[in-house]
Amino acid sequence: MGTTTDTTEQSANPRHTATLEHLDATSVTLAGNIRVSDADTVAADTAFIESIRTQGVLVPVLGYRDGEATVIVAGKRRTLAAAHTGQTLPVIVHPQAPADVDRLIAQWDENERRRGMGEGDRLAGIEQMSLLGMSVAQIAKRTHQGKQTVTDALAVSGSATARETMADQNLTLEQAAVLIEFQHDPEALDVLTEAAASQEHDFDHTAAVIRQDRMAETAMTEAIAALTEAGITSIERPDYDSKTAGLDRLVDADSGERITAEGHAACPGHAVWLEYRRWGSNPGIIQNAVCTEPKVNGHKDQWASTGVQSRGPMSEQEKAERRTLIANNKLWDAATEVRRTFLTKIAQRKTPPSGAEAIISAALAQVGTYRSNTNPAQAWEALALDATKVGKEVTAKSTTAKRHTVIALAVVLGTWEADAGRHTWRNPSPWDTRIMNALTGWGYTPSDVEALVSTHATT
Repeated sequence: MGTTTDTTEQSANPRHTATLEHLDATSVTLAGNIRVSDADTVAADTAFIESIRTQGVLVPVLGYRDGEATVIVAGKRRTLAAAHTGQTLPVIVHPQAPADVDRLIAQWDENERRRGMGEGDRLAGIEQMSLLGMSVAQIAKRTHQGKQTVTDALAVSGSATARETMADQNLTLEQAAVLIEFQHDPEALDVLTEAAASQEHDFDHTAAVIRQDRMAETAMTEAIAALTEAGITSIERPDYDSKTAGLDRLVDADSGERITAEGHAACPGHAVWLEYRRWGSNPGIIQNAVCTEPKVNGHKDQWASTGVQSRGPMSEQEKAERRTLIANNKLWDAATEVRRTFLTKIAQRKTPPSGAEAIISAALAQVGTYRSNTNPAQAWEALALDATKVGKEVTAKSTTAKRHTVIALAVVLGTWEADAGRHTWRNPSPWDTRIMNALTGWGYTPSDVEALVSTHATT
């Protein structure tokens, strides 16, 4: 049944003496408890389970003797975890049952007055373990934290800016680690700390937008310098009502021959406007060749005869819609970084999220979906996963059924992600909406432009 130590403890009633016993967790009985956790709920808390498995139950639970049975009145989760992992359960056993009111008050106080570790506590603990010579892997294993969390904590401990801002603004370790990237940019730090405190702006999406703007600025500067060195004029993106026209529209006014960038290079109106955008996993600069004076330089619009002609002046409403279009395109590109990070975490899970099977079967049956031309390699690339490693998992006998379900879901999500682009927010399909809503249900926080996909009416 178990063992009894010589250690004794006075119970709430000083007339009774309690004993500390080490019992088989499967042999005890659980009294009624204000906690609604059951065995499945506790088993799903993998960090807690692994802690009990490796450390055992460090704090004894409370119980009383009822004949030959031991009834647990406080420590339900520890008891269930010990039973799940086969660990011995330390129990402070009182000889008599408490009154029901006293039992409920004890359960309330044990849970309500408990204070978990704060972010500063986690930072200090990980930092001290590192100073004692523990590696990132060792700290992660012993504390049941992800390696990335440990890495973030150690990075924050080495940055005065990140550390102080985390304490002042009540940031998480993960958020503080992001600040290191922008610690020499006061304006970016202000925007990020405001986003962390705001209910309207998601921190990760805000960081992605700032990161994209910085990358775009650098890429633009380098591209303009290269154009200048080559003797090519660079201009701002022309308005729709500008007389400037892309070379893809123009032909020679006399011969009707199409005008190429190479052939147009010597034209006085030759220029290029630059756009930074993301194609698949690779952001970069797109060069758009134009003529700033097509009519003066002997060109004409090849689409004029088909009724597709240059526009007249834009209305204020059209200008506002265009500004929104350009802004949302940039937001979508930035959100792609955040969304793919989330999808990669989903693909690395051991168990599938709720509703995964329905998404998989709908994709296979093509219910509300479209046929995709994306191949598996592109799907794995979108999720930054090693296709060879995944292939070995699929064929391994040790791979569980739940993990196989996760891999199948990853194929569906990776395919969707590889197909997604700026067109997704502009014209979301029912399948786009279903996937975005599923991601939101699994814990993803969509950006404002992604929310347009979530709220799109399906048919």
